Amino acid sequence: QAGNGLDLWGATLYDFYHVRALPSVPGYIKISTGSKLTNVMKAFDELSTAKDQLAWAEREESPKEIPAWDPAEAIDCYERRVHLGCFNAYSLRKEVREAAVKSGTTWRSSGPENPCRPFPLQRGVPLHLLPKKLHVHDPWNLLSVNFYNIHPKEAWSSKEDVIHTYLLSLPSASREAADEASKAAAAEEDAVKEQTIMLLPQEEAGETNEPAIIAVLPKRPRNLTEVPEAHLYISPKGRLGEGHHSVVYRAEWELPRDLFCKSTICRPCVEEKVEGTSSSSAMEVDSSASQRKVGEVIIEEMHIPGETIHSPRSPATVTHPRVVRTTSYKGVTVQIYADVPWQNPSFPETMCKHRTALCKPVPRTAVCEVAAKLSLEHDQHLAREASNYVKFPAHFFQHWNGYNVVPPLHNPTPVGAVVPQFYGYYVPETTPSEYRSPILLIEHCGEPVEPKKLCEDDREECAALLFRFHYAGWLHESFAARNIVVQYGLPTTFPLERALKPTPSFRLIDFGRSREYDSSSERQAEEQVALMLFDLHHFHRPSP
Repeated sequence: QAGNGLDLWGATLYDFYHVRALPSVPGYIKISTGSKLTNVMKAFDELSTAKDQLAWAEREESPKEIPAWDPAEAIDCYERRVHLGCFNAYSLRKEVREAAVKSGTTWRSSGPENPCRPFPLQRGVPLHLLPKKLHVHDPWNLLSVNFYNIHPKEAWSSKEDVIHTYLLSLPSASREAADEASKAAAAEEDAVKEQTIMLLPQEEAGETNEPAIIAVLPKRPRNLTEVPEAHLYISPKGRLGEGHHSVVYRAEWELPRDLFCKSTICRPCVEEKVEGTSSSSAMEVDSSASQRKVGEVIIEEMHIPGETIHSPRSPATVTHPRVVRTTSYKGVTVQIYADVPWQNPSFPETMCKHRTALCKPVPRTAVCEVAAKLSLEHDQHLAREASNYVKFPAHFFQHWNGYNVVPPLHNPTPVGAVVPQFYGYYVPETTPSEYRSPILLIEHCGEPVEPKKLCEDDREECAALLFRFHYAGWLHESFAARNIVVQYGLPTTFPLERALKPTPSFRLIDFGRSREYDSSSERQAEEQVALMLFDLHHFHRPSP
């Protein structure tokens, strides 16, 4: 099972089967998976039939969560483009722009309204690491949610900066849980142990007369256990849409870089550090028997064959063959303390000679893109939505491999996240004389869908989001096409792969009216709305 608890899960579409549970009843057909059928056949000792299907089921990948693209990698990619001068043509300084045009280093971005837009944050942030204080930069007074006198074409530098301070607001139970998580993280950092690196005496397999070196590293720098403050930048250019009760902007969120990017150790530095002492330490093992074999390097290879489906037209490759190599060592080891620094480009003095050519100094903060949702005055939908986000089960935010069959659907659908990531609900630190909206920060997940433009597979995937929402005990209470959004390219893949393979990724949004329900009969009306909206089951109208 994936994290949502649905029992019909398969790693690929080839892991689902239609089964005649009662052969004497022709119309009684059930949906099952290879792993479930394999367990039944093993229980009844019926392994002599369907050998190919059993072999396929044995090789089936297990359910696992797939994290969204690593923000640390995104930050590194953005910083490298900055160092290469890709964004110089958009600098506020005239001499920098002119030099960039002459050198031809202009970066052509997919976002023409802001070519230097930061990466979208799509990985979750634990509650205890959400910034406790938020400094909101709002030169256009968008926080008043006044739809008039907005000039989206004005440059940021044309307005005088106005900063408002907001505080993180969580329900008492969530706040206590976040405090406990922060204390647990701090205790874990206090108890962190020294890490080691094993340096093998040779790369090839076989016996050796030199021992392996266990290099003991200094304790790594402490990871963050809380984030005191962050900055948010909001402008009318980032306006994404509006509803009856709210307006949403694309905003830039500035956070400590160390929240995502960890310090690293340079392996060549470790090797150089131990090189001078390894020979003498090895001689201490037995100086009179330097030719005696003291250890063995073992290399194991596991060849995993590929899978090809042969069809009358052309063969289709399901999986490519690959080799998994595992290296281990058995024998005498020598432990050496390697006093080398942990390196972080935010602190240039920690960088070694091996990395200074590639790793330039970088800021101690990083900027990412999120969606900032604001509400009209006297409206409580935003506060209720924020409260619902912290109540949602963890699997609502998780991407998993494989597929689920989600009743009442009959076909498998991908097991992506159901809702956007939640990045906090913030309220003004002081009571203002004029209205300033609270702020709900969430993942920006795309644009509303148009059901008539979707293929049947995509329509079923959209409906499956609501049915998974129901399966976890929740009603949406405002289900409509405007509350299903799509982005092209899976959040778990590298952006270049998204451009080459723009697989649609859907998400359910807007939970200001959502609630938990007690009786399954309460969800039936909403299920019918989804089936009708996406032209499924008995609502399906064949094309003329």
